[in-house]
Formats: sequence, C-alpha cells, structure tokens
Amino acid sequence: MHFTRAAAVAAMAALCFQETASAPASFDDAASTCGALGVMKVDKDSLPPSVKPDNVRKCLNHPESLSRGNEGGEIFRRQCWPGGEYGCSNGGYCWTQCAGPSGEWCWAAEEEGFGPWIRCSKWQDCDASMACGQGKVCDSCGCSC
Repeated sequence: MHFTRAAAVAAMAALCFQETASAPASFDDAASTCGALGVMKVDKDSLPPSVKPDNVRKCLNHPESLSRGNEGGEIFRRQCWPGGEYGCSNGGYCWTQCAGPSGEWCWAAEEEGFGPWIRCSKWQDCDASMACGQGKVCDSCGCSC
C-alpha cells in the first residue's frame, strides 16, 4: 500500500509540475485520472516552505465529495457537525473541526493541506491538529458547513 501511495505521489508530481512542451498532455492525463474531482493546480513557488512540491496531491477535491444520496442522485451538502473535534468517515478519511463549537469542519490532508487526503480506519487514527485540505476553487477544501 505504501508503494502504491508513493507511486501515486510520484505520478502526481510529474503531471502537476512538468514545465516542458508536453505539459498539456500531462494535464489531460491528470484530468482523465481525476475526472469530476478536478486537477490540483498549484504554483510551487507559492507553497509554504515545509511543503514539498512532489507531495502535492494530483486530484483537487476530496473523493467523498462525489458521494451521492439514495434519492435522486443528489450530492450531499456538507452539514455542520457539533458531535466531536475530529473523526474518521465511513469511507475511511479523517476530518477535523476547524472553527470551534460552531460545527464547521474540514477534510484533513497531509503537507499542510496540500498533500494526500489522510486515510483512517478508526477515529483514533485522526487528531484535531491535522491541517484542512487546501486548493484553489476546491469545494472540498477549507473549513465550512
């Protein structure tokens, strides 16, 4: 599993940060892979110093942002959750409250929010100090409800 993750990060770096004439083809490849999640586009010079460009995720939005309801195929809206400081979703991703007791929350991501979405198998795998996902024009990123 770690090899797969490392391979995905390497592929993402190659796709997102190529500065050669083949960049449009790489973007098309990333767009094909990510589909409705969108492609993560970042200016590597604007990343926080501790974030390694090679560790930025390939797909912009969170995989669970595409979850559909049972009735009519509507996409679930993010709702406030005052039930805890952090947790693990049924799909195996960490989330954390980010605006105090108001119930606003975010999906947690590595690399100060620019990296892969953090996976979990139980709520104890997550913690309140995890960074919220970051990205431009990212419906799954940031703190909201």
